[in-house]
Amino acid sequence: MIEAGANKPLPRNLLWSCDQAEAKSKDIVATWIIELHSKDPKRKSLQIAFPAFPKMEDCRSFSGVIYSRIDPLTDKIVRQKVNITLIQEEVSDSLQPLQWEAKMSIVDESFNIRLVKQ
Repeated sequence: MIEAGANKPLPRNLLWSCDQAEAKSKDIVATWIIELHSKDPKRKSLQIAFPAFPKMEDCRSFSGVIYSRIDPLTDKIVRQKVNITLIQEEVSDSLQPLQWEAKMSIVDESFNIRLVKQ
């Protein structure tokens, strides 16, 4: 969805796609928001924001860990990473979506915990 911030404030608790967008978030007029919902009702949804207007070329991708835990049986760290890349996005002068294409992948990772000597 696209959220226009001109008439109302943008939602709180957004995860911005890059540091530059987070620093300039008060100046962003409209933003693309990708909302991730877990099938597990105990987990919270996640909103990732990409600047739609003004456009920021360096903020077209997002990568981050969305879930992690330690497996007590195997002593491994298990986590999920999400990668989102905007391929094509365009808004009209009235901030309505014209074009939208993105790629998203979720990667499951696990690795051993290293013990550190004192």
